Amino acid sequence: MDLIKRPYNKLSYVPFYKVQINDNFWSKRQKINRDVSIHLQHEKLEQDHHIDNFRVAGGVKKGIQIGEFYYDSDLYKWLEATSYILHTHSDPDLELKASEIVDLINKSQIEDGYINTFYSTRFLQERFTNLYIMHELYCAGHLIQAAVAHNIATGKESLLNVALNLLICS
Repeated sequence: MDLIKRPYNKLSYVPFYKVQINDNFWSKRQKINRDVSIHLQHEKLEQDHHIDNFRVAGGVKKGIQIGEFYYDSDLYKWLEATSYILHTHSDPDLELKASEIVDLINKSQIEDGYINTFYSTRFLQERFTNLYIMHELYCAGHLIQAAVAHNIATGKESLLNVALNLLICS
């Protein structure tokens, strides 16, 4: 649907990467986010087992998922934010971290397309049995958002393929 041609539509979509903020308030905060916050968030995700959960699910490390059942979404949101940063600013260290995360996510997806470290490392047979409480669709939604952002930022389709395979899993 072309939103611009709609008769009552007064606003039009502007992609984030075409917006530049150059004021004294927000531009400083964006720089802090790029240079400090996103890296500290990665450290925290590492400390709190978010990343290790994908290592376990992907067979890189032995164990089970540690933490809350929604932990996957935190890593997906970090990857989405990272992708948006990388689309507009070069940061080889951040790019490497994002690539490692995407690789772990790829390794964590099981054969039929399902991906959720809480279920895949503990009790896969219980997947999709408590959608109201257990955040599987919530996590899936954040994966899809991260996959779109990653594709926009890098042009790579690897994470998009993970998201598509999850959508069609049995």
